[in-house]
Amino acid sequence: MQSTLNASPIEVRYRRIGDKVIEQGNTTLNWTSSNSDVASLDPLGSVDTTGSKALALTPRQTGEGPVDEEYKYILTATNVCGGSDTKTLAVRLKGSIEPIPAVLLNSVFFPTDYPTKKDPSLGLVRSQQQTLRTLADGFKKYLEYDPEAKLGLGAYADERGPNKHNRDLTEFRVQRVKDFLVSEGISAEKIDISTNGKEKPLDKATVIDLQTRNPNQTPKERVNNFRATWLAYNRRVDVVLLPTNAESTRFYPQQAEDSTILWQRAKPARSAVEKNN
Repeated sequence: MQSTLNASPIEVRYRRIGDKVIEQGNTTLNWTSSNSDVASLDPLGSVDTTGSKALALTPRQTGEGPVDEEYKYILTATNVCGGSDTKTLAVRLKGSIEPIPAVLLNSVFFPTDYPTKKDPSLGLVRSQQQTLRTLADGFKKYLEYDPEAKLGLGAYADERGPNKHNRDLTEFRVQRVKDFLVSEGISAEKIDISTNGKEKPLDKATVIDLQTRNPNQTPKERVNNFRATWLAYNRRVDVVLLPTNAESTRFYPQQAEDSTILWQRAKPARSAVEKNN
């Protein structure tokens, strides 16, 4: 009596992010047993003396981390004359179980009256560019978990100025943020935009609450000028992760090196903005 047992491939890949299996490779077992009457393939049970079976392997482990597991198969064949033969085969499962990638959602703030029609790229200062790079990095990883996900951008202006001016201003702001995210590798089709002008502002009570909870400590010179702080909170672009509807935190970046330019009520000089752009 002679038996064979093999698998193709001998190593299988597996990857899961959160509750979604991203990759689950298959292996196919093939076996033969000549001059036998009965065969079993542990752990599958009784089988024909010659056959094949495709298997999708799932890790035994449930927690996050690298996956490296061995799955052993044993073919046992016998005949009525008392003959027997046994073959053993190991298939390895390798891969990972990963958490859902974090998408760090923070609102993006702009200086007074920036950008402009003449300079549509001016006004997204360095600290806010870094905020968007962090957002882009997390979102690109998140798309592996949910390929249908999108980002929603909503732009706002403070209460000063005529309606048309503020509507145009928010269009410049939201387009600048979108363009920057595209430059960081996010498809334009993954970004929805909306403009609100000076409508739907954060009220003063909301800003007071945000300031109380803001992990970025307010510099002393700004504590007694709440109106300037309130206006600064309303010169922003909010971010929403779709379809979960998770919203960006609106904590003002008080400790950023360029926060004074973002905070001041008067329109900053072009040279000052260019220096921090």
